[in-house]
Amino acid sequence: MSSPSPPAVDDSRMNERLDALRASFSGRDDLIQELEDLLKTAPDEDLVRMNPLRYASEHGHDETEAIDLFLHARKAGLLTMEWQYVCRVCGMVVESFQALNAAGGHFFCKACMADREVKGKRLAGCR
Repeated sequence: MSSPSPPAVDDSRMNERLDALRASFSGRDDLIQELEDLLKTAPDEDLVRMNPLRYASEHGHDETEAIDLFLHARKAGLLTMEWQYVCRVCGMVVESFQALNAAGGHFFCKACMADREVKGKRLAGCR
């Protein structure tokens, strides 16, 4: 039995968004090409829950550079991003944010029934 075909990608829409990324992230065509290749060829399971810090490590890039790439790709409509507070004790995702400036300095973990302070705002995940 063959596996189901992946959904078709609208190439013209993808190219419009890649052009928008190139316009806003000029001078880094190598990074954009690498991301484009990944988006066009990687299986879905590699694209879901991508993390710019892990991406930087796996592709030999500076973390700040990878975060900038992901943020510009988000603005261009190629990616969606979400920031999460993950409880350091139980590992539960406690809160998710579409915008990093919505994050506060503490959170309440319902699993641990405890208030937790945020120890540095670090990207826990994005997709």
